[in-house]
Amino acid sequence: LITVSYNSVLTIEETIKSVLNQSYENIEYIVIDGCSNDGTLDIINRYKERISIVVIEPDNGIYDAMNKGIRIANGDVIGILNSDDVYKDNNSIGKVFDEIEATPSLDAYLSDIAFVEGVSSNPKVVRRVSAKYFRPWKLRFGWMPPHPGMFIKREVFKKVGNYDLSFKIASDYEFCIRALW
Repeated sequence: LITVSYNSVLTIEETIKSVLNQSYENIEYIVIDGCSNDGTLDIINRYKERISIVVIEPDNGIYDAMNKGIRIANGDVIGILNSDDVYKDNNSIGKVFDEIEATPSLDAYLSDIAFVEGVSSNPKVVRRVSAKYFRPWKLRFGWMPPHPGMFIKREVFKKVGNYDLSFKIASDYEFCIRALW
């Protein structure tokens, strides 16, 4: 699992905790930070002993940071959890890997996500995205699976490449077109 961050002091601690508290134990957790200057590094350092790999260095934006994480990841399946996202419960990753074990021939696994507002103790769901409704042809209409719900086998990145840095705000969408269409 990869988390990229830059000046995420208000949210990254919950993100890190939601990964470290997973009941599934075989997680390589990588945090890539672009030299935050708002206190984010203090929070990362607080959990550094429990994070597999921490890289703190300048980058050329979010997709460059994601690519760094993908390049250094050792796992067969790569997931990205943004620094302002959290897993719903401590079994989220276990459920994903139950599905991976049940259907090992697939290259990508999608899960449902919810967009919430408010504090974590009292979140308000404002939108849900169900993975069961995704079909690659929907990419033509701009619908793409959100990062926190995508788990992609390493071979896919080797086959189609990583995020294209020439797309400043849509590299994830362009990647999905190459990988899922």
